[in-house]
Amino acid sequence: MINDLVLPTCNYWKYVDDLTASEVIAKYGSSTIQSDLDYISPWSSANYMKLNAKKCKELRVCFFRDTPVLEPLTIDGIPIDVVDCHKVLGSVNP
Repeated sequence: MINDLVLPTCNYWKYVDDLTASEVIAKYGSSTIQSDLDYISPWSSANYMKLNAKKCKELRVCFFRDTPVLEPLTIDGIPIDVVDCHKVLGSVNP
């Protein structure tokens, strides 16, 4: 696998052909992760890979009393499903 993917705004973890990206949004801040997703798609194509938006998931974790309204994330115009739980590749269950 080509290992030259660098995302400018979010944290990310790569594992062979899998990627987990995350960001922390301040209380009155806004999300910037969509710009990273917009970068990943052409990078994938340039490296002969295709993203499957149906396999991509968005997991939101919020500790605020009132959950902020966030714009839906998309890959190539296809919305990413928002889920309540998701198994992250390489994570260990207690």
